[in-house]
Amino acid sequence: MPNFSQTEQTIRDLFVKGVKFKFDGIEYTVENDAVKPTVTNKGGECKTDVYFVATHSNERKEFKISVKQDNANFLENKISYARAKELFGASTDEILKTSIQSILPNFQKQNLVYLTAGEKTQEKVIKLGWKFELLNVGTGKLAGTVDLTKDQVLDVYSGLNLPQDKKDALINGNIVTNSGVANYMMVVNQDLNLTVDYCVKKMSKMEDYIALHPQIFFACKALNYRLIDGKWDGDRPLAVYVDWRLKNNKITASLNYNTPLQVNGNTVGNRVKEILNQLEIDKTNFNDITKYLDSSVKVYS
Repeated sequence: MPNFSQTEQTIRDLFVKGVKFKFDGIEYTVENDAVKPTVTNKGGECKTDVYFVATHSNERKEFKISVKQDNANFLENKISYARAKELFGASTDEILKTSIQSILPNFQKQNLVYLTAGEKTQEKVIKLGWKFELLNVGTGKLAGTVDLTKDQVLDVYSGLNLPQDKKDALINGNIVTNSGVANYMMVVNQDLNLTVDYCVKKMSKMEDYIALHPQIFFACKALNYRLIDGKWDGDRPLAVYVDWRLKNNKITASLNYNTPLQVNGNTVGNRVKEILNQLEIDKTNFNDITKYLDSSVKVYS
């Protein structure tokens, strides 16, 4: 099964100079070999995966294609606050908080300490919080629909809110205005033998794609501190974080929903490590944590 990069490259290799194809009843000729736009800032990519110019009569048209494999659910994963602002613009805080509030009861039901393995979580685990991911489909207990207008959905898919260097990307070393803003979506079956005709059939104008897929979903995935190896999966921004505290030899935990993606995993993880060190708890005597947990802390045992 080809990965996404391989699928992208296969499509770019199809649309080379001189290739003819018909789209929306018009026959085009590819003017230059298709390329992937690049950005001068190394901190990310633009939304266009395949870029080429094609001609019809004396008219030139840019095809700026965002490619998606039909087995891929992710739009964006491990989202940071900066990336969220690029995607959602001025309404970022409101959008994040509204999304999280819509599934608030599901957060409140979550176990925060795992003495034994269960619920797809290994033993000896303390929950630090939840990451935020954007999806094409809504799956899982901590998933929902992002409350966006049609224009905001278009912004997310096309990249209209991205920084200027991601919108005005480099094409063969030259800055081309809005080359990084996708105007077409192409959803392909990565396991098929891709051809020009097949790819064109799977391509649609971005506005038409949004009309058929007007919703964007989100899912919150747990970031866990694993006592077995003493680690968690990186300094991930947390949509919701667990505010762990030790007072009078009692460990309390409250969920913070007010600063989505502005507190990271290392901040929470290091606080938990400090609490455990004070109580002299490690993986060898982890069950002793129950002596100190406040009764409100949900435990899986």
